[in-house]
Amino acid sequence: MRFADVMNKPSDVNRLLSPSIGFLVTFWLSCFGSLTFAQGFFLEGLNELSVKCFRTRREDSCQRALSISEAIQRSAESQRKYSCQTIALGLGAELLLAPLNMSRSRTALNTLQGVKSLCKGL
Repeated sequence: MRFADVMNKPSDVNRLLSPSIGFLVTFWLSCFGSLTFAQGFFLEGLNELSVKCFRTRREDSCQRALSISEAIQRSAESQRKYSCQTIALGLGAELLLAPLNMSRSRTALNTLQGVKSLCKGL
């Protein structure tokens, strides 16, 4: 099964996770983006899911990490933190490639570290 198929699969889990997580994360970051707890919570969640995605190449983990990465990217764009936005877009690309066995694991982990450092004060 391809990653695109999972994203479009009409299951209860995907209906709950795909749009909802992205929206909720974006909403949370918009409202509480300056709080240390919110920053740490989403970056830690992104870290955990991304590492799991890169290790297992499971589409569900990659999709959930991609939703958080996308929300961080949008928040960075709205706050004009373009270095964070750019690295988050790069991480999104790595997360899309991972289930297809096309991700470069060392580069992907470096990109993840970049998100953690450049998006820290988001």
